[in-house]
Amino acid sequence: MEGDLVLPSEGRPARGLYVECEPGSGAAILIRGDGSAELGDIRADGAGYKVTFTEDRKMAFGRPAKFRLLLQQSLLEFYLDDILIECFSLPKSATGRIGLICRGDAASVTNLRAWQARAR
Repeated sequence: MEGDLVLPSEGRPARGLYVECEPGSGAAILIRGDGSAELGDIRADGAGYKVTFTEDRKMAFGRPAKFRLLLQQSLLEFYLDDILIECFSLPKSATGRIGLICRGDAASVTNLRAWQARAR
């Protein structure tokens, strides 16, 4: 999946993606205004968020930044402006359901495109 993500202003809540790993729960990838990221477990309703990993590439990203999410079973790769932010193992294989975490600003994520690889 890929698209454009308008990073939040400094001090505003992070934005990102939700990747479901089992019905009702999964992982969140959240990007702050400075481009730093955190990944963690979260329920589908947004409750129970627990950060398990943080990353700060100390880079300035575009406004909007291009993001790319690659998933294969339980392996996740997330990129901003073609820079690898993190390669992460999910607690279980992804179900294929992906959500947006945009904190009430749906216009912050645009130009969404998704592909599914064909099995050989």
